[in-house]
Amino acid sequence: MIGDPNAELAGYRNNELEISRVPPGTESATLSDATLGQEVVRILDLSSVALFLNNATPPFNNQKVRQAFSAAIDRDAWIDQVINGVGRAATSWLPPELPGHDPNLGSEYGFNPDLARRLLAEAGYPDGAGFPSVTFSFPNVGGEQIIAEFVQAQIKSNLGVDMNRLCTLNPVFSPLFVQVQYLHKKWARPPTRESLGSTRRYYDIEPYRALR
Repeated sequence: MIGDPNAELAGYRNNELEISRVPPGTESATLSDATLGQEVVRILDLSSVALFLNNATPPFNNQKVRQAFSAAIDRDAWIDQVINGVGRAATSWLPPELPGHDPNLGSEYGFNPDLARRLLAEAGYPDGAGFPSVTFSFPNVGGEQIIAEFVQAQIKSNLGVDMNRLCTLNPVFSPLFVQVQYLHKKWARPPTRESLGSTRRYYDIEPYRALR
């Protein structure tokens, strides 16, 4: 398994691989490439990417802090400016194509920097003052580094909160992390206050029909 999508694409260019992911942030250049653009196969991927906050310990046991973090992230900017229009912004877990999806769920905490700062102030951290140091963990695979950098910048810009202790998982462990991404919150959770990079994919929608 190749964890680095850039290395994967390089192998594809050198005819060492027959298939490759398109590295995040290179979508536009890849699609416009005279050769690669003709070879790209676009598929609908029913998956969700989320930032998990540990609400069992401070400061994320405060609901207003969690709401502030949600409102501080510009999901549209991620899609339009970083991954070049691939994907859809969402404020809930189920993708639009799945039964049970509610486009309004969580929308009150979509990107709104003024609301985010007000909520953080009401939680006792005006402009991020006094906010405790947090560890920001993410798997060192795929495009997770780019996602982590984007979220870190958004939180700093819109809340004044520094998240500068990036904890990258050991590359040897990373392939295993990907394979057990559905279980890692139960048994392989790093000792951090927040975690980014768990992606849920929904290949069988039957179990979700029962939830409607």
